[in-house]
Amino acid sequence: MSGTDFNTIIVIFGLAVIVTVLDTVLTALGKETYVPWVNIAGLIIALGIVLDRLLRFMEALKAFFFRF
Repeated sequence: MSGTDFNTIIVIFGLAVIVTVLDTVLTALGKETYVPWVNIAGLIIALGIVLDRLLRFMEALKAFFFRF
């Protein structure tokens, strides 16, 4: 696993921690209506990060196969 892959995993883990803390804080404050929105926003951000990595992988794969 390269360094950028490990950094991506750390970023997604950090995002999950932040979303979990916000979920707990909002629940403690009685703002349960905002919790699903925070979870959806975290999911969208995580999917954006994963899709960016996937697109980079696909470009590298395409460049590899078009060399031959």
